[in-house]
Amino acid sequence: MDFLEQVKKTVYQAIGDLMQLESTARMSSSTLRRELVVSLDLANVPGAPDRIVLRLPYYWAEYAHDGRKQIDLPPGKFMVFFPDKRDDPRTYGGASYPRSPEEAKTRSQLLTDEEFKRFRAENYQRKKAGLSPIMVITPRVGKAEGEFFFSLAWEQLVASGTVDAIIEAGLSTYLESLNPGIDRDGTAIDL
Repeated sequence: MDFLEQVKKTVYQAIGDLMQLESTARMSSSTLRRELVVSLDLANVPGAPDRIVLRLPYYWAEYAHDGRKQIDLPPGKFMVFFPDKRDDPRTYGGASYPRSPEEAKTRSQLLTDEEFKRFRAENYQRKKAGLSPIMVITPRVGKAEGEFFFSLAWEQLVASGTVDAIIEAGLSTYLESLNPGIDRDGTAIDL
């Protein structure tokens, strides 16, 4: 790898690391914060884009970022969710969420009859005690606003001048590495 490629990789990695920090600071989900992975896709092919790739392995991360519409199920169908993810046996106490829609469908999306009855009984006891339910049963869920954690993180890094400063430092490092006899004012560098 030549020196310019090394500088480019260092610059991209620095921006990726900052994107990870800024994005996770905006995520309400501890699962998404824990699972965000940053990688570089440096094509090293003329005309192919170099990319900083931010990946979340969960299909539902898109809805957390962009938001979603209201969900209405047909008559006789209901959704079951737990306000406290640690109570949900389908996610092993909030420790493991399905990563793909297929996994969500193949993993036991439904509670067993025994679990459902046990949580319904606990809901009844909680209601008598004036407490909120452990399990919510509903045919409708309202729309959810997006968190826009990637978009807002990028906007913050650009607006604060951080991205420009990183690029400038990388270019300065490269220019300083050139032969002293080269006219640096006339050198063009494409990143």
